[in-house]
Amino acid sequence: MEHASAAGMTTVVVPEERRLPEAGLNGMILRWAFMDKAMISFGALQMAWATTVVLGGFSTLIKQKDFWFVAIISFREATRLYGSAVDPEEFIINAPEVVAAKTEEIEAKEQGSWQRHHRTNRPDQGPNQTAAPPPPRRGGLLGWSSSLTSGRRRFCTCSLFFTKTLTTVFKFAQFAVGITSVVLAVLRLSRQDYVDAADQSSSDHKSIKGSLNLFYGLVLAQGVSSFLADTMIPIDVRRVMKLRMTYQLGQSGVLIIKRYMLDTYMKCSDGEVHLVGVRVLDRVLSMEKYSGLALMRLRASIDTVGSVVSMLGLKNKTREEENTRGHAANVVLELSPDLQVESFPAVLQMVSSLLTAKTTAASTTSNVSVELTWLGVKIVRKIMDNPDNCKEVVKDADDQVISSIVDLTAVSDYNSSSISWSPVTEEIIVEAVQVLHRLVRTTGDAGKVLRCKISENLHVLRNIRKILEHPRSHTELRTEAIGVLACLALDETGKKEIGGSARIIRKLVPSLVVETPSPSNRVKLAKSAVEALLVLAVDSQRNALRILEELKIEDMQQLVDMLSSDSTELRTMAAKLLAVLRVNSITEHVQYNRTVDNALPLLLKAIKLEVEKLYALVPAAGELHAHDANLEEWRTKQGALLESFVGLSVRVCTFIQASEFGDALRNANLTVDLLMHALSRILDMYMSPDTEYPGIRRVTVELIIWMLRSNRRCIEFFFRHQVDKAVKEVAETEERLEMFNMFCCGVGVAKHREPISSLVASAASALPRIARRLPGEVSAENTIPIA
Repeated sequence: MEHASAAGMTTVVVPEERRLPEAGLNGMILRWAFMDKAMISFGALQMAWATTVVLGGFSTLIKQKDFWFVAIISFREATRLYGSAVDPEEFIINAPEVVAAKTEEIEAKEQGSWQRHHRTNRPDQGPNQTAAPPPPRRGGLLGWSSSLTSGRRRFCTCSLFFTKTLTTVFKFAQFAVGITSVVLAVLRLSRQDYVDAADQSSSDHKSIKGSLNLFYGLVLAQGVSSFLADTMIPIDVRRVMKLRMTYQLGQSGVLIIKRYMLDTYMKCSDGEVHLVGVRVLDRVLSMEKYSGLALMRLRASIDTVGSVVSMLGLKNKTREEENTRGHAANVVLELSPDLQVESFPAVLQMVSSLLTAKTTAASTTSNVSVELTWLGVKIVRKIMDNPDNCKEVVKDADDQVISSIVDLTAVSDYNSSSISWSPVTEEIIVEAVQVLHRLVRTTGDAGKVLRCKISENLHVLRNIRKILEHPRSHTELRTEAIGVLACLALDETGKKEIGGSARIIRKLVPSLVVETPSPSNRVKLAKSAVEALLVLAVDSQRNALRILEELKIEDMQQLVDMLSSDSTELRTMAAKLLAVLRVNSITEHVQYNRTVDNALPLLLKAIKLEVEKLYALVPAAGELHAHDANLEEWRTKQGALLESFVGLSVRVCTFIQASEFGDALRNANLTVDLLMHALSRILDMYMSPDTEYPGIRRVTVELIIWMLRSNRRCIEFFFRHQVDKAVKEVAETEERLEMFNMFCCGVGVAKHREPISSLVASAASALPRIARRLPGEVSAENTIPIA
């Protein structure tokens, strides 16, 4: 059996043993439909025949008892046909009070419905008391308590008893009338005494016998059809009970299956999923055995998915609407990883309706609101895991999604109790910040628009700052919040406002501290903080100086120590930040600069070692086998590391003397020959720059040029290793992305004033003047290790 899923999903072949076992149920529905059609047809024919022929043509000629038999049977059939469109039991049970009682009973037996958490701070529970442990998935967020008084409960119980009694009497009456009709038909067909003996020869009575035989025959055929259908009821009941147990549908399983069969048979709902339908979907999806297959079938029906999504927009006016939204939210949460917003444009608006403000009110309504908000933000986060869906948020004209998500990131000051820091509240905040992070790191033009919109929100930076300042913000939350700042700094408005907030920068600096050893999440936090500070400082001396104002000497040393970290990404980001701070420093930062300059031997030695490791695995101009994805990923990380280390070395060399550079080479146990060879290999291995290392060739050429200008003896090794040809090729093959200092979220940051070709041309013009001094003696101040 094949299922072609919607919205471009691939066709999936389902093994026989994994199919949902509802085929028997559908067959039973088909049999019921056939028998029902047969009974309706026989009944319609007998009523038409009786009214138009028997009673219409022979009403004065047939015997009085046949007249009354035909009239009563016809009246009964007319009543049955009229009432077949409405189930009397459902009509009576739909009384509001009885429905309320039944809902309470079902939820009590199933220990809650769609909610996933307990209410955390109940009115009778003090702030220091431990909340009850969370129950299983069906345990209920808020620990539902009955809203009915005992008197109302007794009234509803009596109403339900009266309804059941009346329904049972009605069904027995129908059964008795049916049996009586069959018995009468059999008796009249067996006796055949429709006409008195004196009238049998009359021409007016000739057709009476045939007409009544046909009428009673139709009554008998209808009765037999009804009898055959009734004999299958025990088998059908067992099948329904087995299906209920298979799907673990609970006490409401029979009602669920009955509603399914009714909707399937009558085809009156036109694909709409009601509360009972969405409840069974929710229940099946919570079962590991069937969830995968059920999800596949659900995804294949665009109409069904659209109906479930539309239920999220209900207004919670009634308990049924509230429960429908909850169950629908659970179902959409399971579907959300594969939802394409382009295929369901209304999904963002519907989900946004769930994103209400967090509250600490103890009422049931407020607790339901928190639970729906928790589900809503979970759904949005999973939908936004797909970058294409993030781009669809741009089309939200009134920015409802952005505003709702930003509002959910609001936390109180740590000394305020306006919002309790409960586990559910914390999860909502974390998920909301993750959604913001996914939106602001969107690439392309859509990403620029999203960052601009979010930067213009009046509360986003305040909320992020309070998250960073709150003492109960854990590492994961802080990492995501800082990631949002880093991406917002790509927008000019965001960069200006973040840079102007001393409190934000003051909270970023402590995140740089990483103990050794340190857990991976702490390293991620430090990397995120370094990245945010880097994006703020690059191409902005104002922001760089503000960062330097907040840094202490030990903080600067911490950054230098990161150059030896076990994390390649952390080493890379730290080197880039140090380079930006070193360039933008002023005379007051002499001690800071000395701390950075002292790291030059470490940098030069690391460049040589990393190049050797890389060259051993990638010897031929950076060529890799296409299938070796791991090696390509490692090569990319090494390229970014070399770019940052060489770049920092260039910035340090710009502010030191040639003699200090010679000391650094000796401390690193290097010579000009070895370093020039390593730099030539970098140009050889990274002939094609990437957004992960756009400036690797530029900074390498800059360091080579500085070496040539600092000491004339470097020219010998420049030509010996044919670096001149490599530099010329770089100038001739310069790419547009090499004009940017770095890339973040696909956006080029800090464009250089002049291309590489201009640097090379300037160096080439100065090279002859340096070369003419080559035969001379080495001066005392230029004692650089040569070979």
